Amino acid sequence: MPKASCKKCKTLMPLQTLALHVDQCDGMQNSENSEIEEEDLVFIEEATSSNVIHHLQEEFETRCPICLGTFPVSDLELHASFCGESEEDVIRHAAAQINTTKTFEICVSRDNMVERGLKLWKRQKMGSPVNPLKIIFLGEPGVDTGALRKEFLSTMVAGIEKRLFEGDAKKGKTPKYSLNDLDNELFKVAGEIFAVSIAEGGPPPRFMQEWCYEYLVTGNIKRDGVHDTEISPLIKMIEDASDLSNFTKEILDCGYTGPINTDHKESILRALALHITTKRIPMLQQLRVGLERYDLIKVMQKKPQECHDLFVIGYDDKVDSHYILYPTWPQR
Repeated sequence: MPKASCKKCKTLMPLQTLALHVDQCDGMQNSENSEIEEEDLVFIEEATSSNVIHHLQEEFETRCPICLGTFPVSDLELHASFCGESEEDVIRHAAAQINTTKTFEICVSRDNMVERGLKLWKRQKMGSPVNPLKIIFLGEPGVDTGALRKEFLSTMVAGIEKRLFEGDAKKGKTPKYSLNDLDNELFKVAGEIFAVSIAEGGPPPRFMQEWCYEYLVTGNIKRDGVHDTEISPLIKMIEDASDLSNFTKEILDCGYTGPINTDHKESILRALALHITTKRIPMLQQLRVGLERYDLIKVMQKKPQECHDLFVIGYDDKVDSHYILYPTWPQR
């Protein structure tokens, strides 16, 4: 049952009883404050009248049943869709940010779709990624009612994983150290595509390592969850070694300049982990810029646990955004 607060005494009550309460509340005011202008009164002829509900939505506030915060009634539905504690709520919130006043149209060939898709995405000036994505495949008469969009996003997310990321498929991937791709802002484009895919029914980028997600959310670097196909085996050997002299060259190549012995093993391991992570920071920073679409980075910062499974390897068994949102999409 909809509720609202009395503007005078701040009491929360059902809408149906609010009009009666207003009269009673007025009677308890001092005589000099008891006169109320006629235009300030709200008369409710029928408790279920849609006009009354609309008026009260504009004038009164109510509490969110989840966080107990106070919001205008007209804004409560959108707030509640984001206030939940699940991955599905995050996806619904992202979908609610889509601006439907325009469309973001991409006309692309199926041949070499990933490379061409990245370039076309970056060059597209009509509309923006915050608008609904509409896909046209060259030489095909099909109209995009959702299936073409999902096919494009699925191909792009999988292609970006291979094109711009590297690492073990089971342990997660990190951005490639590629200055050319960085200069061409391809990591920013990748972030935008990830955000659109999450919001519009495509697959999320569930292939990153834990430390990458931690950096995207907090801007901090963690040693935990760091894996590199070349350096990680070296880290394992150093952890198990009682004599580090055999690894001197490899340790120095990673930027460590201190004493090389077991007494400084922890510092050496930290230097190796930083060698893996720090050179990829510019790529992750650019990826963050792309993920600012739909305020997704802010959502990740506020709801890190709920967003975690959308990005980190090992959670492919959960329902995706297409499963959650597709029944609610308007056909176009």
